[in-house]
Amino acid sequence: LDFTQNGSAGTPQHHTQNSLGNNSNGNSWNGNQPQQQNNGGSFVPFGQRAPPQQKPLDPNRYNAFDRLGHRPGNYAQQGAYQHGHHGHHNSLGMRPNNGNGFNNNANVNSNFGGGGMFLALGMVSAILNAKETGLGQVIDAAMVDGASLLSASFFGQLAAGKLHEGRGEHPLNGASHYYDAYECADGEYVSIASVEPQFYEELKQLLGLTEEDFGEQSNYKLWPTQKAKIKALFLTRTQLQWCELLQQSDVCFAPVLRFEQVADHPHHRARQSFVEIEGVVQPAPAPRFSDTKSEISRPPAKRGEHTDEILLDWGYSKQDIADLYSSQAIEGLS
Repeated sequence: LDFTQNGSAGTPQHHTQNSLGNNSNGNSWNGNQPQQQNNGGSFVPFGQRAPPQQKPLDPNRYNAFDRLGHRPGNYAQQGAYQHGHHGHHNSLGMRPNNGNGFNNNANVNSNFGGGGMFLALGMVSAILNAKETGLGQVIDAAMVDGASLLSASFFGQLAAGKLHEGRGEHPLNGASHYYDAYECADGEYVSIASVEPQFYEELKQLLGLTEEDFGEQSNYKLWPTQKAKIKALFLTRTQLQWCELLQQSDVCFAPVLRFEQVADHPHHRARQSFVEIEGVVQPAPAPRFSDTKSEISRPPAKRGEHTDEILLDWGYSKQDIADLYSSQAIEGLS
């Protein structure tokens, strides 16, 4: 179930590959939301807000709830997005400042990493447990918890007294010269992440960096000067020229590609990392399994595109579906 209200109904949802598109209005739990009939299917229901019960609606099934959390907490039922989750544990404050107050990262960390991937792990864990015990359970996959876990290494640095906190102050968020993206002569960008000493040594050799200026990698006071010199150096060649020099090295280098360029990169072509379905280029299913073939059987669905089809498959009659539309518990494609 894709519980949504005022969602992007006309946008293909690539992250729901092979799924049908159902639009059920679940932003407030009032008992009217459709549930799959107990017909032995493998559907795992999930929604943004948890119902009052703290047990699965069906004890033999597993139910999952995400958002800021199921329980406890004063903010558990609060609507939130990427910045809300990140602000709760300060990873938003760790992003480099581009003059606009903060940089976002297009929902990748909290919503998709701390939310979707976190929820998927919880579901798989509950399924495995249910196979052993015969019992289902509620999975409380709070995005604020998932986003916090993604920041666990920073809390370790804090405990060790080694955390450079603040926007553009940490070695991995823009402060250091050896871990950043740099503009090239043609306006494109490349990235380097030469954190380990052996990678940094190779970076110095390939870029012709002197020991006098770059011999000290971890001297925080030298980073601004070192960064300015590397910034000027990368502006002397195009992205392609830097790729020719650094692509096959161990400096942890990569070109910063535009979305329309990604699928044509040689590495992605070799791995067949992207597929095209009915003219829509999208990531191929992953992870990959040695025995089970993963493939996309249909183009990405739009929200609400298959609402009737899904509910009929769940055992609802046409009159039941009409009643759900009338009560605004569900919405079709708009």
